[in-house]
Amino acid sequence: MKRIPGVDLFKIIGVIAVITLHVTSLSFPATRHITEFSNPLLIANQAARFAVPYFFIISGYFWGKKIIAGADILQTSIKFVKRVLIVFLAWSFIYLLPYDIFGDFKYGPVGLLKITFSHVLDVAKHPLRFLLVGTSDHLWFLSALMISAITCACLLFTRRIYILLTFSAVLYIIGLLGGAYAYTPIGIHFAFSTRNGPFEGLAFFASGYFLSTMKPNRSWLWKGCVFLAVGYMLHFLELYLLIARFEVKILPDYLLGTFFVGIGFALIALSNAVLPSAHFLSTYATLTLGVYAIHVIYLDLLVHAKGMFPGGLWYPFIIIAVYILSVSRVFLMSKNQTLRQIVT
Repeated sequence: MKRIPGVDLFKIIGVIAVITLHVTSLSFPATRHITEFSNPLLIANQAARFAVPYFFIISGYFWGKKIIAGADILQTSIKFVKRVLIVFLAWSFIYLLPYDIFGDFKYGPVGLLKITFSHVLDVAKHPLRFLLVGTSDHLWFLSALMISAITCACLLFTRRIYILLTFSAVLYIIGLLGGAYAYTPIGIHFAFSTRNGPFEGLAFFASGYFLSTMKPNRSWLWKGCVFLAVGYMLHFLELYLLIARFEVKILPDYLLGTFFVGIGFALIALSNAVLPSAHFLSTYATLTLGVYAIHVIYLDLLVHAKGMFPGGLWYPFIIIAVYILSVSRVFLMSKNQTLRQIVT
């Protein structure tokens, strides 16, 4: 399928945004407790939340384009899920192993074996959690992507298009009520994170499919900007009200406005009006999946250097350094035929 430079550009921006939200998340306690709305790291963290929704939408869009072109729904979906599953399992195995040379390695060979065994034991004790997030929390995206594709495929195969639309919207609302809004009067409390599974991802993936049934044009640029502006205003208004009115102090993954922000970025990217001839971006854009998968390793390694930087200088440094190191490593891995399957 022909590459779209605008999509490639926002893939690169998106994966840098993912690194940004993970880096800024480190400034909050383990409980993800928010101190104040005006915290610039909180603003940066929430502004970067468009990235994963964008990845879901674009995945759904290209999955849908193949089906619209006449490809078999089930075969296309099986091939899609198989590809993502390989990546999910491979990186889940990698994250079982010790890699923090500044932390794990100080315990020696025996300590490294104990750490690995502890990780394996944790997987054995919590098989459902493994299915939803693998062995590292950020791998939840891959699991949710597979679940979303399977759900869409089943409902489209049985021609339940309106059910898909309704079901994905209901799940998204339930995800919000059990997530960011859990500690408000309308909240719902679950024993698991509603970020995982189909709760949020299905709405984005299905939206990508519905966009694939339309023909992109330059008007998508200004329409995307409108969605983007409305989405961010709604997102930060919700965030302010949650903190100020309901005294919710938990860092949210998604809000209602996040959905419109994701749609906005997708429309702008698909309009191809931003960089219509920037084909050089495709080289780096094809590495996005690998960078997403590997970046946590470099983030965990570089976090030890935080004390070397005064004030907030550590944040821009680590964001840039993690991206450069990740994309460099993934580029080298992509040169190997076997490893290419888990990074592109």
